[in-house]
Amino acid sequence: MAFLVWAILFFTAPLKVNIELSWNAYFLMALTMFSFLFACYIPSRSFKSFEINADRLKSIFIIILTLALIGVLLKLFDRFVIRGISLGAGNMFNREQMETGSGNPLGIIASTIAPFGYIPIFLMWKYKLKLWWPIKVIVYFVFFAQIFDAFLVGSRSVIFVNLMFLLLHLIYLKRIILKTKTYLILGLTGLVVFGIMNYIFIERSKEFLGDKVYDLALNESNFNFTANRTNEFQRNFDKKNDIEKSISFSYMITVQYFTHGMIEYSYLVSNYNSNHTYGAYTFNVYYRFIDKIFGTNLSIENLKSILPRYGVYTTLLGSIFVDFGWFIIVFMFLFGRLVKIVYETALKGTDWAILMYFYIFIILVFWPVFNFINGAGGLFTITSLICFSVLSRYLVKE
Repeated sequence: MAFLVWAILFFTAPLKVNIELSWNAYFLMALTMFSFLFACYIPSRSFKSFEINADRLKSIFIIILTLALIGVLLKLFDRFVIRGISLGAGNMFNREQMETGSGNPLGIIASTIAPFGYIPIFLMWKYKLKLWWPIKVIVYFVFFAQIFDAFLVGSRSVIFVNLMFLLLHLIYLKRIILKTKTYLILGLTGLVVFGIMNYIFIERSKEFLGDKVYDLALNESNFNFTANRTNEFQRNFDKKNDIEKSISFSYMITVQYFTHGMIEYSYLVSNYNSNHTYGAYTFNVYYRFIDKIFGTNLSIENLKSILPRYGVYTTLLGSIFVDFGWFIIVFMFLFGRLVKIVYETALKGTDWAILMYFYIFIILVFWPVFNFINGAGGLFTITSLICFSVLSRYLVKE
């Protein structure tokens, strides 16, 4: 379904491909996806599901909520005090400050435990926990605080993950019933979110492009190297008024954003001439943590320099190809087995598996666009859910 949506967007948009496509790259993609799907259809043995102990549920809820709150507060301290970002500064300044101060121990700890904030709201709603109203406020605060960085640095993907988690929570717990009216409401909400995300993009771009944002973005953006607007679109665009230009620009930039990764993937596979990184690129957060402990001298800048083009999306598979080359087929088979186990465990009502599958759902739905494993703080979210799976063992009755 993700590929079909991508295909509809790409083939109906006024886009043209500027590079020669590599059929070897797409042959590898086909083999990789077949390997993944084959692994998903092999029956697997899920983790056991146990009866929940009510007293322990309250204890684990408080522990997780406390960890989430500590993570959010540490993140605020790290961003404002250690890295020196400012609410009054522009997105580009804050982004530079974030990158300059990255890797400090406090920041790593904060980023790791802050995503625990996705969990308390799920437990509160699922088990209908009766909580004092200040506790409920904290529950909502730690959930929506995940998008704090997004507004500071102009990142749209983090906002998207937060909203997707909220939507999946509501659908799973039947607080939203999927019917015609619901689809209309979700569609309108999606348009509003689309408008907000593009407003963030335009405002961020104006910081370094000024009034020429439309012209430069449509003609000289990094996306345009592989796929850009047709000449016919440009001619029609020049004739539009300001409001029509804003709408057309948002549409074109969004289509490029969602479709260029599949073309960039081809360019990556065709032009990759460096050694493969054996997980250091996709799972760089873990490698950086190991580097801090054992002093392995891992250079993040070196990881950036090995790419033929930096700062573009290459689908879910692109970064994994950087790590493993053609052995990506084996990696995706193993990933498929993991997804199957999590899925079948989630069907039994196991909380950590349900939440992990929510995030896997986001990864899979957007695989032609973006790698949500190492993007948008994905590894931190995955790590927090792995920790929750360990803590969950104390929820069961002996």
